[in-house]
Amino acid sequence: MANESLPVYSGAEKRRFKRLWKQFVVRIQIQGAFSKSWDMVLIENISKGGLFFRTPTELKPGMILNFKINIALNKHAISCVGRVIHLRPVGNPVLYEAGVSFTEIDESDAALINSTVEEFLAKNPGGKPGA
Repeated sequence: MANESLPVYSGAEKRRFKRLWKQFVVRIQIQGAFSKSWDMVLIENISKGGLFFRTPTELKPGMILNFKINIALNKHAISCVGRVIHLRPVGNPVLYEAGVSFTEIDESDAALINSTVEEFLAKNPGGKPGA
């Protein structure tokens, strides 16, 4: 039997920046790679501090990636750079879940991401689509 006097975990967001939990496609390029081609990945969430995505490409923690992000309609594509902070292989065939922290992003672009996140959260108070 549960002790009703104990506090219940609320699942409150403890991250530094608010996140947009919306899937959309972002272009990525590994810096320093022999191939300078751009790949497309489906991100799971984004904040002004970074993003999270899955990829079949084997990445390593510490890798530097270039990004091109179209987060808002009728706005310019955001070009920025991020470092892979954490990586976890999942599934079969293997996909890599990557958490990236932005290391080079214009303040105006970070503000655009943040305002888009805030706008989404205002329309979806639960924070996640369908919540």
